[in-house]
Amino acid sequence: MAVVLTAGWLGASAQPAAAWPRPARPVALLDWRSCGVGLDCATAAVPRDYARPRGPQFEIALVRRPALDPQQRLGSVFVNPGGPGASGTAFVRDLTLRRGADARAFGTLNRRFDIVGFDPRGVGDSRPAVACLTDAEAQAQFDAPLPRGNVAVQSLLSWAGSWVERCRQRNGQMLQYLSTANVARDLDRLRAGVGDPQLTYLGYSYGTLLGATYAALFPRRVRALVLDGPVDLDLWLNRPLEATREEVAGFEHALTRFFAACTTAAWCLWTHGDPERDFDDLVARLDRQPIPASAFTRGLPVDGDTLLAAAAYAMYDKKLWLSLASALTALEFGAGGVAQVLADSYWGFDDQGGYDHRWDRYLAISALDQRAPRDLEPYLQAGRDSAAAFPHFGWSSGYFDLPWGLYRVRPRGVFRGPFSYSRNRPPLLVVGTTDDPATPYAWARSMTRQLGNARLLTMTGDGHTAFGGNSACIDEYVVRYLEEQDLPAPGTTCQQRLWWESSPAPAQSVQRAGAVG
Repeated sequence: MAVVLTAGWLGASAQPAAAWPRPARPVALLDWRSCGVGLDCATAAVPRDYARPRGPQFEIALVRRPALDPQQRLGSVFVNPGGPGASGTAFVRDLTLRRGADARAFGTLNRRFDIVGFDPRGVGDSRPAVACLTDAEAQAQFDAPLPRGNVAVQSLLSWAGSWVERCRQRNGQMLQYLSTANVARDLDRLRAGVGDPQLTYLGYSYGTLLGATYAALFPRRVRALVLDGPVDLDLWLNRPLEATREEVAGFEHALTRFFAACTTAAWCLWTHGDPERDFDDLVARLDRQPIPASAFTRGLPVDGDTLLAAAAYAMYDKKLWLSLASALTALEFGAGGVAQVLADSYWGFDDQGGYDHRWDRYLAISALDQRAPRDLEPYLQAGRDSAAAFPHFGWSSGYFDLPWGLYRVRPRGVFRGPFSYSRNRPPLLVVGTTDDPATPYAWARSMTRQLGNARLLTMTGDGHTAFGGNSACIDEYVVRYLEEQDLPAPGTTCQQRLWWESSPAPAQSVQRAGAVG
């Protein structure tokens, strides 16, 4: 999952990198073992608390795809798919199942690099891993009505408070150690564990915060970092309610672009008039008369909330616009299965109602990093404002942020800047998409400015993040940078082009604000 629509909790002040002792003993090379066709697995022990490196540990799970051309191998490229809380090992495993342009992009990258995915502390197959809600509790939490319009404050407090309390009670002492800075420290040990003197890295969405944090803490150990779908570092960490409002505005804008595409696209058959009006009418009709529960809908009635969550999930990837259009066509005929699958993907449910803990881990990690209001009223005001301003996705900003405001875990080892990256070090590559819903393009410009020694590469297009099959032009520039540390020219812009669209235009070098030399 990429950056999701939530906020965090004020923690302890950051400690400078120099305050953290070096590891008590050298990092051993990882012991890889075969774990599937073309895949190797390993586990690395890292200190739970870097201030006490001989204390309890996390066991970090890793998966790699060895370089296809070992004679030309350059090293390892570590990949983080975002979240926070997404599994890097699952991401690398899934590469073996991909076909088409995204498979070709990673195949090209895999020619000279081992591709290494890791599950950050508290995530996925790493141990211990955060789990706050049982399947049944998660269904009660996220199948509940969305907080649209005015809400009952006590019910909202109960909804948020029970989630936070279960998280605190069921995860012991690990919660305070899950900060992004500690993951960056882990990443430096993993880099040493694969034998690379410097880090080569591809981070998506939240992974751009992790990459920027690594560059701030370990600037001399940077070789090449790609930060795709970047966050505004200051906004995300210090003003999270503003950040979620900007995200929701991005999702509303993305849905408007979907509606505009539907007026002419051959794949969009569910509307024959005004797509936005027809969509809103369908939401209202489903609110009044939900489609009855069935085996195809996880035993749930399909209502307006289902459709809104489905639409939110589809905005992350332009290829999912076709799935959303199919869901809308089916809904018009009284079939809710496709819409339910999209909505379940947003919340992290499989077709049996099994919950993957994505929101638990998002809460536990981001709540340590971000500074958020301590009082209730800012969340209520933000919820009212969002409901008024954003008719389709306002529920995900303000009211939905309240669990982060109730979180009472003080972080160990948090870092909130400064993120300025020396011009004496190898430059970083920031990749931004003009109509990215989850990390607005303005954030790509902001991160580029905040880092200083970074170059902005732009994709004109839709969806969250760019590398991996959205644009052959983007894929070529990213691979060239990772292989040769060769940056695109300042202001370079590439056009998104997917399989159902016409041939792409060539790359252009256009000076844009935020493109740093």
